[in-house]
Amino acid sequence: MSRFWENYMMILHLSHYKPQFFFLPVVYGIYRAFIGLTLILDRIFFPSFKKQKIEKPIFLIGHPRSGTTFLHRFILKNCHGLSGNLLWEMIFPSITARKIMKPFIPGINKLFAKKNVYNQHIHEALLTEAETDDAAIFFRYFSGLLPWLYLRVWGCKIDNLRTDLEKNVISSNFSKFLNNLYKKNALMSGKRLYLKNFNSILEIDNLLVNYPDAKIILLIRNAKECIPSSMSLLKNMLTNLVDYDSIPEAEKNEFYQKIFTVSRFYFYEINKIREKYSDSKNVHFVNYDSLIHDFEMQMTELLSFAGIEIDESIRETIASQSEKQKQYKGKHIYSLEDFGLDENIFDEEVFEVVEFGKNHIV
Repeated sequence: MSRFWENYMMILHLSHYKPQFFFLPVVYGIYRAFIGLTLILDRIFFPSFKKQKIEKPIFLIGHPRSGTTFLHRFILKNCHGLSGNLLWEMIFPSITARKIMKPFIPGINKLFAKKNVYNQHIHEALLTEAETDDAAIFFRYFSGLLPWLYLRVWGCKIDNLRTDLEKNVISSNFSKFLNNLYKKNALMSGKRLYLKNFNSILEIDNLLVNYPDAKIILLIRNAKECIPSSMSLLKNMLTNLVDYDSIPEAEKNEFYQKIFTVSRFYFYEINKIREKYSDSKNVHFVNYDSLIHDFEMQMTELLSFAGIEIDESIRETIASQSEKQKQYKGKHIYSLEDFGLDENIFDEEVFEVVEFGKNHIV
């Protein structure tokens, strides 16, 4: 619980001690106790999950704001032999808790759609939609990548960012928890798993050790687009959560510089993955621009790589979506200047991985 208190104190600091957060420790404590109890009950009433095999899982990874949400949800909604983790299932990771809570989810979801901290033009967050597995870590441990980006990074020294990031994101406890979550999903759905997370960029080797028959899709987007888009999402979420406008500009600019530094780490890891796994049968690279402008070919190759049968229904859906892609204009508006950035900072060699994607990723 030490990480909870560290992140909680940062919430209080950023919000200037808003009274609405005073009861968060009590609410989270009750929630955590409920989940802990139901996880124990799973071992009594649903012990078969422990022997459940996870066969040929598909993992979608990438830098945040690289188009992973769209690709994740599109495939899940149209390839009916696949199953992913819905947000409400990650909030209630035990089978027992889900059986208790499922009747209430539609009503809660309507309220959640109106009250959650995300701008729906930036990221559509619903309890009944598939989400990144990083959310499961957040709810269970109040730790992992999401609270690190939103909260902990404010108090980190820029020279210590990478060490602190890895300390808070890479954990055997997190891996064990997610593995059990995957087993329960596979058991209850009877389907092959198609999962999304951001933390696996930092530990792809461990991912393949744990799931040697996995298929990993790495989606790559131009750094000039995905980095300011990430900053915009963080700014919007924090504006809705805490008293963001009252934070001194110097402190905000330092925050943006830290996020840029973290993004550089991510692109460095993407380069390493490209160099090590460019000829691997387990890893497939997809370029965001190609996905937008050549959707049919990219999806056909992606699904073939993953071993997903392309029937006539899927083929027609892909063709229809391809036409929509050509007309698509996002409602999320942002610029480099909004965050004190200019194009020159992207001249570093570490960001050239995207050019590799355009020229060589098929």
